[in-house]
Order: sequence, then structure tokens, then C-alpha cells
Amino acid sequence: MGNLAIVGPSGAGKSSLLEILAGKLTPQAGSILINGNVTETANFNKISGFVTQKDMLFPLLTVEETLMFSAKLRLKLPPSELSSKVKSLMQELGLDHVANTRVGNDGYAEYLEESAGRVSIGVDVIHDPKVLILDEPTSGLDSTSALQIIDMLKNMAETRGRTIILSIHQPGFRIVKQINSILLLSNGKVHHGTV
Repeated sequence: MGNLAIVGPSGAGKSSLLEILAGKLTPQAGSILINGNVTETANFNKISGFVTQKDMLFPLLTVEETLMFSAKLRLKLPPSELSSKVKSLMQELGLDHVANTRVGNDGYAEYLEESAGRVSIGVDVIHDPKVLILDEPTSGLDSTSALQIIDMLKNMAETRGRTIILSIHQPGFRIVKQINSILLLSNGKVHHGTV
């Protein structure tokens, strides 16, 4: 339980590492271990969720419809329980105020980027995974919105006993303070600078 941020410059391999962990890419060599045991991709996919950097949402569906669609695909529950689960998740993600807004609607521009990110997270946490992998969930957000996303993810890790693994390009100090562990990647280039 906790959160791990994978930090590094563009081209360092953050996204590739996450795709390997999520089973989207096959490593050329080596093994993936969970708690010291080699894991099969199919078994790991059952307990994990993967949120890509690009939003893969249907623009004509509302926030609630998008989450309900994911719930119907992933959960074998009666309709009333699905609805209850979706409403609870929208509240946890801070999306209840935009529940009936279409995901692709430019009419709520001030919420658009952050809400789309939260909806993408919701699509992959509806089945309550133990491990959530996110590729740059703060990309394109201002510093306040990025911090709110990280705070929400930290809260998910603490309250749900979930392990959160995320990549982040240039985290600010307030974000770094919210992270339990940091993995620094380098693309092999020497960077010079002054402080």
C-alpha cells in the first residue's frame, strides 16, 4: 500500500516501464516479480488497472454513462448495485457535480482536463484493483489541479489499501511531498545546470 512516482526526462522510458508492468509490452529479458514471486500477466491484470496518458473516452457519453459502461463490462452485479457503485465512485473522484455532462463537452472548460483525467481513472478503478498504474496523470494540468489529482490518488492508496504507481515528468515540491517512494530514470544524457 502506498504510492510510487517514476520520475525522469522525456525519453527516459517511464511510459515503457509502466506498459511492461501493466502487461501491454513484453520485456526482452527479465521477469516481473510481485512479493518475490514471478507473476503471469493475466493474473496481474485481474488485480490491476492501467490508466494511459491519452484519454480513451467516448465524447458523447456523460461522465456517469462512461463509468456505468465500464462497470457493466467489468463487474457481474445487478443493475441497482452497479448504479450504487458508480455513484459512490463519482463522489470519491469528485465528479458528482459533472455527472450528467458529456465527457467531450467543451461547455465546462474549467473542469475539462482535470475531470477527463478523473473519469479515465474511474474507468480503471471501477473493479477496485489492488494496484493502479497511471501514465502521467497530471499531464496538461496546472499545478493546483495536478496536486488535487495526486491528493486524490494518495487518499485512494490510504483508504483502499491500494498500491499506486505513476509516472510524472516534472513534479513540483508540493507533489513530491505527497509521494511515498520515487524512482528516478535517466536517458543517459548528462544534464548541466546551476542552482
